[in-house]
Amino acid sequence: MNVGKWIRRFEGNTAEEEVDWEAPLEMAEGLRVPLGESLAIFQLGETGTGSTLRRYVERVQGMDGFAGYEKALEKFVGEEHRHAAMLAKMVSRLGGTLLEKQWSNGLFRRVRKLINLEFQLQMLLTAELLAEAYYEVLRRKVEDGPIKQFCARIVKDEVGHTAFHAEFFGELQHEWSSLWRMLWRWQFRVVHRVTCAVVWWDHHPCFRALGVRREEFDQLCGRALRTYLRRMERAAVEAGEGAWEQMVAL
Repeated sequence: MNVGKWIRRFEGNTAEEEVDWEAPLEMAEGLRVPLGESLAIFQLGETGTGSTLRRYVERVQGMDGFAGYEKALEKFVGEEHRHAAMLAKMVSRLGGTLLEKQWSNGLFRRVRKLINLEFQLQMLLTAELLAEAYYEVLRRKVEDGPIKQFCARIVKDEVGHTAFHAEFFGELQHEWSSLWRMLWRWQFRVVHRVTCAVVWWDHHPCFRALGVRREEFDQLCGRALRTYLRRMERAAVEAGEGAWEQMVAL
């Protein structure tokens, strides 16, 4: 895994956006409240400490190809916290209230702890993919300049996040058989589909106010998923080819 590349990318994303928060709010009254409530839910989800990912770091420390991964992970968690700060500003602009707890967020946290650490990571990754689709919807549909600008920034960052995870998990799976990787992808698609339905249900007042149909949201979710799986499979194949070349060289 090219850890240095990801460290440099995360470090390059630290520049603050110049946003005119004093600009008049350009938004219909019927959208302001549901959008503020929806963004508050996502803001709560971005406030995690990254403890699950940090626990998994202990398993990969010392493995070939992952030197420096812990530093890259810290940069990633820092970017998530910047997103939380961005979202807090958006919620404030809409006159909304930040949340300390919320039913779907609590359910998500409980479900991901049901099996093992790998499943917890899978659920976190699913959330990243759905966030990519969610912010893309807002980037397309919201007219308010500051909020549209920040949503575009978050979309760009989320695309990088899923690519980062694809490379990491793909290299971890390069020793798996093709059949086992296929089975993993199948169950991951099922989990992703169920989570997508929960997100739609939880945020449907906002989607309805934006004029977004369920099919449109599902299409964006599916596109993000397919892109991720292709990247992960490519990383697994490339890692296997690299290991073979090292063995031949010996």
